[in-house]
Amino acid sequence: MLICSLNVMAITASLSQQVNACDRLLTLSISGGSGNYQIAWGANGGCGTPANYSQSTLSIPNCGSDGTYYAFVLDLNTNQQAFASIFVNKVLTGSFSAYLPNVFTPNGDGINDTFDIFTSSQGSGPINAHTLVITVSNRWGAQIFSQTYTNYGGTGINARFVMWNGSGSGNVSGTYYYGVTLYNCSGNQFYNGPVTIL
Repeated sequence: MLICSLNVMAITASLSQQVNACDRLLTLSISGGSGNYQIAWGANGGCGTPANYSQSTLSIPNCGSDGTYYAFVLDLNTNQQAFASIFVNKVLTGSFSAYLPNVFTPNGDGINDTFDIFTSSQGSGPINAHTLVITVSNRWGAQIFSQTYTNYGGTGINARFVMWNGSGSGNVSGTYYYGVTLYNCSGNQFYNGPVTIL
């Protein structure tokens, strides 16, 4: 009588996440086992339990809620099981919460040294934007500063971060003109006005 023994490596699973401005794509990687897998997805929070139960990738719809997503893997030949989970931040939508001051004093005293963005209540916290584009021009209309900031994860861009430190102005007192555009997955909003360096 001939007895064969089949050595099958233990099954393991892991989840990775591709984060873009308005998309979240999860990819399940499986190693070991026989290769004949059954996959089941689930969620705690987020956008609810996904509907596809057999694919190794999952596109998270936009539902405006953080969540933990998980995948169960069953090897149909060996009955081995594996589990993987990952936290997914919500996609930012809705109205913006932004206030832009009209003066700052880049004198190094630690008080109002930079031109920052604030929440609508003039505090710190999320402004509900994943991208911020700022340009600053002098009084003759020449652009002296331009920058794009992005943060696709978590709560996006937070208030009270440095947008402009006066670079390009030579720290010359006077009035400058800013244009700030905020973006999220519902749209964008443009703010413009004068800002004075004292």
